[in-house]
Amino acid sequence: MSTPASETAHTGILRDHFPILAHTTYVNACSHGALSREVEAAYHSYLGRRHEVGADWDNWVALLEEVRGLFARLIGATPDEVAITTSASAALDSLVSALIPDPRRNRIVLSDYEFPTVGQIWHAQSPRGFEIVRVREDADNRIPLSRFEEAIDERTAVVSIAHVCYRHGGVNRVREIARLAHDAGAILVLDAYQGLGQIPIDV
Repeated sequence: MSTPASETAHTGILRDHFPILAHTTYVNACSHGALSREVEAAYHSYLGRRHEVGADWDNWVALLEEVRGLFARLIGATPDEVAITTSASAALDSLVSALIPDPRRNRIVLSDYEFPTVGQIWHAQSPRGFEIVRVREDADNRIPLSRFEEAIDERTAVVSIAHVCYRHGGVNRVREIARLAHDAGAILVLDAYQGLGQIPIDV
């Protein structure tokens, strides 16, 4: 089936924003995604303000508040529900450090889809008294929902899942897994970084 000309033209316009795509098929869309012309211009603007103004705190805070509002709209939240941190891993680390182990509910369930630093942060909680339960994927990179049903029980404190796997694009069934976690009285932590902008999300 051929691609409509309008869709091809739209894709071409989007690609023009990323100079590297003129000569490279770029698939490293994680922490070092292709650099857009807009991001490059914003970076030069920031450096220019550093030369002109120095510590331009008022402008920086205003920009952060603008970004907070735009991101909130993207995920169906209010700006007050959005926290800005240096990275998703740093945000998770802050959250995890506030958890208090309970011998009756000390299990942390995570899957093979997790980004490496996410898994490392959770595994580092073992010395604090948490038990890590890993839900494995099959050879076809899928994780049957039944695996989560087996892993989540009344001993589960947290279920941490990636919406989309950073390695192969496998998608977790978030709604069903969230129901399992909440029915067991557990907290659900969703890493939506890899899928945001591709899969609609409304918190």
